[in-house]
Amino acid sequence: MVNYLVVGVIIACTAVTVVNTLAMATAARRREFALLRLTGTARRQAAGMMRREALTVIVAGVGLDTLLAAFPLALVSLALSGVPWPAVPATGYLAIAGTTAVLAAAGVMIPTRLLPRIPPVEAIGARE
Repeated sequence: MVNYLVVGVIIACTAVTVVNTLAMATAARRREFALLRLTGTARRQAAGMMRREALTVIVAGVGLDTLLAAFPLALVSLALSGVPWPAVPATGYLAIAGTTAVLAAAGVMIPTRLLPRIPPVEAIGARE
């Protein structure tokens, strides 16, 4: 039971780190958003751009992580059960991938939603 608790804490800390990293990277682009708004881009267009960027990052991340984890998981499964297929049901994989996608989307879209509240003239003049 303690091992599950420790793994859960590690996963939670990793999730917080990923969300914070994405949020800070998005917030650091405030001058870019300000420039887009000063050149006539609507808030909806900027949000759409960020949704597409987030979707690209999510698909690439989940896809690459699945490919990179497949070989080591197959070896562990082969050593433990004699078959190269992990004993995790498809719903478990979908839950992990879905949670990852939701956290990544939140880490990008929440700052994207908050950035337009800063007047573009003030944001463009801010130092990095």
